[in-house]
Amino acid sequence: MKNPDSLQASSGFEQMSFLPVRNVTPESCPRFLKCNAPICPLDADWKKRILRSEDSTCFFLTESVKHGAQTVFERAGLKELYPAMVFAYPSIAAQHQRIQKALERAMLTGSRMTRFQADVQRKECEHENEG
Repeated sequence: MKNPDSLQASSGFEQMSFLPVRNVTPESCPRFLKCNAPICPLDADWKKRILRSEDSTCFFLTESVKHGAQTVFERAGLKELYPAMVFAYPSIAAQHQRIQKALERAMLTGSRMTRFQADVQRKECEHENEG
């Protein structure tokens, strides 16, 4: 099992240094109203939350560890979320082994944000071609 430091090094974040991100709250997240992940990197009180085995992992936290994540966040118009995820994840991974393992698995897969953006663009093109 990797520790948070090796997770950080393997994802390329060792080249970046972020200060705590201010004015980015859970309500800033586009998935806030639908999210059911109890550990939110945007929540200043995440350490007070309880993680159960059936609970989900923050979508944007898992996206933030993938190759090219910063660019993907920027292209999605979510560049303010990325540094918040990068700042929070070592502490979250250190406290929650299940989330750390989820992040390790996420690093091995492509971005779901990229796939979603491609689907939206494809549907927009199809709609334009129909009209």
